Amino acid sequence: CGNGRLFGLLKDKEIFYEGIDFSKKLVEFARDKHGDHFFVKNLLDLTDYPNNSFNVIFCVAALQHIPSDFFRKKVIEEFARILVKGGYLLMTNWNMLHQEKYKPYMRKYKLKRFFGGSQLDKGDVLFPWKARKGTVLRYYHAFSEEEIEDLLHGTKFKLIENYYVKKGGRVDKKSGFNLVTVAKCY
Repeated sequence: CGNGRLFGLLKDKEIFYEGIDFSKKLVEFARDKHGDHFFVKNLLDLTDYPNNSFNVIFCVAALQHIPSDFFRKKVIEEFARILVKGGYLLMTNWNMLHQEKYKPYMRKYKLKRFFGGSQLDKGDVLFPWKARKGTVLRYYHAFSEEEIEDLLHGTKFKLIENYYVKKGGRVDKKSGFNLVTVAKCY
């Protein structure tokens, strides 16, 4: 959901759309711009949705904010529960492993983990984010293609493809801003 940008792209389609986000401010912004299609929810608690509720789930730059393999797997399993059989998961995550601007932060937390100065998991990083009240550290998890495959393994999802994009076009992993995952629910 975020600020509702995806809905802006899909609003002229004959679909039922419901956007969720953890941020009350982003949901309010999306509602002001696009109407009442948006709700404050936690990805770790989708129990309000019955089984087989959706044909497609778009998870845009959200899973990267969920800490620990355990909780990320739980989110994926919930997605499988609320998707119809044959439904699709379309997911994007920032390409933090291959973008130069993230490498210093990745190295910093790798060293901290090695020397016992961080309880974050492999691939986790606290990245400076400029907010209205100054810079804050936001949690991110840097996914590899293999890790996405492992995350989907043992669930009701079959990986269709992972690929990298930059400004709407497919590119190699060193150039891509985002890692895109397409998976089908069985």
